Amino acid sequence: MPVDGNNMSENNIMPISVRAEFGRVDYAPGSTLGPRVQVGLQLMVVESGRAAVTIDGRRRVIQPGRCGLLLPGAEEFFRFSRDEPTRHTWCLMLFDLAPSSAFWARRNLPWSIETTEVLTELIELGIGHHAAPSAATDPLSRSLGAAAFHAFESAARTLRGGGLPGQAPMAVPLAKACAYVAEHLAEPIRVESLAEAAGVTPNHLTRLFRQGLDTTPSRYLWSRRTEYGLTLLRSTGLSVSEVAYRCGFSTPFHFSRSIKSRFGESPRTLRRKWWTTEP
Repeated sequence: MPVDGNNMSENNIMPISVRAEFGRVDYAPGSTLGPRVQVGLQLMVVESGRAAVTIDGRRRVIQPGRCGLLLPGAEEFFRFSRDEPTRHTWCLMLFDLAPSSAFWARRNLPWSIETTEVLTELIELGIGHHAAPSAATDPLSRSLGAAAFHAFESAARTLRGGGLPGQAPMAVPLAKACAYVAEHLAEPIRVESLAEAAGVTPNHLTRLFRQGLDTTPSRYLWSRRTEYGLTLLRSTGLSVSEVAYRCGFSTPFHFSRSIKSRFGESPRTLRRKWWTTEP
């Protein structure tokens, strides 16, 4: 069963990110952070201690074992537990074409949820990979970041009664599949080879993608290829044709159509805007 194809439906995927940063940090009792303005989309998992976060004047608390969602543009001030050290992990996604506040409002996501196995595993994989040079901008880090956000969104929807039936997805096979996609973007990918890399059957892999990321293997693959294509357009002098082939698109026309359907402009137009506009 081919994963490759020209039919793309990307209504349920993330905006394009250019960086995905992961980390773990310990704060001494009574420590504070901020005030600061959140520059990206951040997931914050408290492992021990407690984090009280004032966001645009409203105080919220992240207890151990929970994951908080921090949205771009909000002013934040953190006060950590006075009685014990606080340890937390994070995943921060920074966007090239920043989505509007209405994008986040439409998703109607909760402030925090109890963290899940798949969410924890994806962030741990990101932390382990982030030690590599330039890891924040490579396809694997960005794939893990997008997968972590989708895992948060899927878990939140399940808690509200809108999730898919069945048990929670296994973290490791899903993460392995995401890593395989990131490492083989330019190659033809079939669902059978993706399932083999993940150590599950093709049908089970499809269920994992639907339950864990609210998408299919095909949509996920084309989303990551488009994301990598935008990074190459902005950061290299490769022609549009060269970018298309390096990202696994069958033709430059297919790549251009994908970009235009997402952003309403051609790859050349986007590149010209990036290269002629001050940061």
